[in-house]
Amino acid sequence: MRAVAEMNDGKLYMSQRWVKAAGGCSAPNAKNFVPEALLGKMKLRFDDDTVSYGKPNLVQLMIRHPNESALAADFDPEKVPQFVRSVRVSFDGRPVMDAEVDFSISDNPNFRFYFNPQDKGELKIEVEDTHDRKFTHSVPIAEGAPLPGG
Repeated sequence: MRAVAEMNDGKLYMSQRWVKAAGGCSAPNAKNFVPEALLGKMKLRFDDDTVSYGKPNLVQLMIRHPNESALAADFDPEKVPQFVRSVRVSFDGRPVMDAEVDFSISDNPNFRFYFNPQDKGELKIEVEDTHDRKFTHSVPIAEGAPLPGG
């Protein structure tokens, strides 16, 4: 697995780690079922009750999505696999996190990241899956304002 991160100062850092995997996913599809009305729904959980300007704030992003893989033992060959393909997080139009992912992430995936606001703005999440469905969620951010999941 390889990850590349671009820091606020423009420097790039890469981390690489060998991940031993075998056999593919064998989870039953019925377990992964997400009703259409909940597909792509997102929740943000902030580590604190409020955001502080000028310091990193930890956020957990949770996405409702089955992330079905054709490698599952009981996957119906008549279906087309569906999984999250990209996750983009921005704050006030500036990138916070961009991830190009595949079926190897879990069903109902979640991501943790830090963002460092200097002023009020909007934290926006855009997710796209392999069926070209786009899901968005946003939260207004202001120092001292209550947040969900604090």
